[in-house]
Amino acid sequence: MKKEESTCKKIKEELNNFYSELNDEKVNNLNHCSECKIEEPNILKINSPYDAVLINTAQDGKGGFIPIGGGRDLNWEAGIGNTKGPNSVKNWIPAYVAKDSAWTNSIYSNANWISYYANTQQQKSKEEGYFRLKFNLNSSIDPHHFFLDMKFFADNSVHEIYINGKPQSIHSPTILPQNGSNPYGHRGFDAGKEVEIKLANDWQKCLNEIIVHVKTGSPKVGFLAQNSSKCYEIEPPNYKPSLNIKWGDSDCDCIESTDTEKMIITVCNPFSNISFSNYSIGTIEVFHQDGKKIALLPNGNPSIEVIPKGAFCFGTIEPCSCVSREFVLINNGAKQGKYRFKIAGICYNVELHYDLEDCLEFSICKD
Repeated sequence: MKKEESTCKKIKEELNNFYSELNDEKVNNLNHCSECKIEEPNILKINSPYDAVLINTAQDGKGGFIPIGGGRDLNWEAGIGNTKGPNSVKNWIPAYVAKDSAWTNSIYSNANWISYYANTQQQKSKEEGYFRLKFNLNSSIDPHHFFLDMKFFADNSVHEIYINGKPQSIHSPTILPQNGSNPYGHRGFDAGKEVEIKLANDWQKCLNEIIVHVKTGSPKVGFLAQNSSKCYEIEPPNYKPSLNIKWGDSDCDCIESTDTEKMIITVCNPFSNISFSNYSIGTIEVFHQDGKKIALLPNGNPSIEVIPKGAFCFGTIEPCSCVSREFVLINNGAKQGKYRFKIAGICYNVELHYDLEDCLEFSICKD
């Protein structure tokens, strides 16, 4: 019996490693279905706490960071204002990825420094720098349970943090403002001199905004936002793993009306203190964006098929880990337009049993 268990464990580990490598090769992420009416469709999307690493400054969207001189930040904007707050900024620009040699490196090697100036050189002896990030929080996430564990480095100090316009010094008066007696001379760019803060208040569904006010003394201005960890200690009852689907060998790939595409479905456990056992997905089905079923072809076959439809068994999702499986999307003369994957019968055990559904959108382009 022990030998059989050992063999099963080895096969499962080999399978998990195989699909993990396939998942890393895929470049296109499907967006989760959302009730949000996104006015700014190109902003960052956060579907679970596992995505919080995307909030890092200069992140490249692939788990790393944009190198110095590599251009502009993909999500963070910068502006120069005055002491009256973010509304004093007249001109927001995509922040430059730029760094002074005196500034500490990212503590997890997945973030980089940004500045309002391409060379980081400020124009006055004292300036008020503001750094802004907007993101869309999926409507399926309870904003009261959402939080970010962050480290903010700055040249020179973090004076205030605004979440959707509300100052966080109200909730963290012992942390903010940083070095109130000498804000323009603080060495907030040194390791150990950063602001470490849990942002757990004033979030809302859909569109959210973070603005960090940095007080900076001559000669340089810079800012680094670092998510403290991809792994969180959970508090009941929010026992929900994240689920994502990736596909494609390049960002030029396209799902065509007559096409066969391999899809990698990945389940991640971002929590450090629980495991999800017996995780399984009952079925994966395709629907039109309006929820209508796919029409059958004259021969009685569906124009879009998922093989296999289910079931998908993932076994145990260990703390701070991900497990992937594979399915195939086959299009046989499907009409151009937007479609959704409906993922039903999501079942797993922690101490309780859960049955959930998830939904991801995709578009089919013209041949």
